[in-house]
Amino acid sequence: MPTTRYRNSSHLLAAICLLMLAGGISLLQPHTDIAAAQDEPTPLPLFALPDARTNEAFTSNTLAFNETNRLLVAVNALSDTLSVIAPVSGELRGQFEVGDDPRSVAVTMDGSRALIANRGDATLSVYDFQLEQVISTIALGGRWAYGVVTSSNDLAYVTLQGSNEVVVVDVIRGEVIERIGTPPLPTALALWGDFLYVTHMWSGDVSLVYLPQQRIVDTIPTGAGMSAGISVDITRGLAYLPQTRSYSNNPTATYDARLFPVVNVLSLTGFNVEYRENIPLSTADRPVNMPFATQVDPFRRWVYVANAGSNNVSVIEIESGTALASIEVGANPRGLLLNNNNTQLFVHNFIDGTLSIVDTATFNVVDSIPIDTQFTLSADVLIGAA
Repeated sequence: MPTTRYRNSSHLLAAICLLMLAGGISLLQPHTDIAAAQDEPTPLPLFALPDARTNEAFTSNTLAFNETNRLLVAVNALSDTLSVIAPVSGELRGQFEVGDDPRSVAVTMDGSRALIANRGDATLSVYDFQLEQVISTIALGGRWAYGVVTSSNDLAYVTLQGSNEVVVVDVIRGEVIERIGTPPLPTALALWGDFLYVTHMWSGDVSLVYLPQQRIVDTIPTGAGMSAGISVDITRGLAYLPQTRSYSNNPTATYDARLFPVVNVLSLTGFNVEYRENIPLSTADRPVNMPFATQVDPFRRWVYVANAGSNNVSVIEIESGTALASIEVGANPRGLLLNNNNTQLFVHNFIDGTLSIVDTATFNVVDSIPIDTQFTLSADVLIGAA
């Protein structure tokens, strides 16, 4: 007899009722077989995606806007600081010391605080916009904090790469309230409704955490590694993963024959890789290296890709899989963020501590703002790093 999967509990209940009526069983009388059927666990996965009209998605990033989009915050791993920028005027409002080696930042829903994941000391710094200072530092009890996301004012989710877990943090109480074990090196996060998607740095796998159960319900391979970012198009139920596919056994030892930059496309409906939708950057754009972050414009159907190794941003038309532009930016871009009407793209250049502002109508860099004025690396080290 074929197995039937029900998408939600109402479908399952309706099916049970039909079976009872067909067998002459009264709906008003208890029946041991019915009770046994209702006690059986629901087969997984049995999840409907959130309604895109009422549920926003949040992804870990080195950049974040406050709730009015008038202030932008960026983490500076080389100086252990948080920069607060007014992008309209191009003004750096200030730099504030946080923990060791900050890697990502998120802003609470009310826009009052920024949450910074510090990889070096596995802490979460809390910055208050009104007080203009870091008001607390929360110890996470693991190693190598990396990605942080939040969709509320009190809870945050943080990956701990070194201890293979995602922790749930009560920001108000200043403590970890839940620990969710994961496969090795959890890195980037995307939060959409009850679903938390977790990338794994070197394997390229993606795990799905179902938050009502506080556990991983599935992990899938993507066939690529170095998975440090994720962005979500909730209008189509797709996620875009900037990754690098390795072919280390290739006897042709050239730069374009061993490592292949790619944007993998993940269907969130079926939680599977849509291999026919993948974008091989080596053919879509001129030679690029180390795709690190993506940002989707769902209306134009474009995906922006920050290529950290080649210091540029690829603008890819999703429909054709070809590049519309290749934009030169600063050294080692690792963060991308669109403004609220998608007219400007902000690019966080990790090594030279600048913020490139791109006009998305012309693909021109219209401004470059120094946002990290406190790093102290020597010129020769910076040249080698870039």
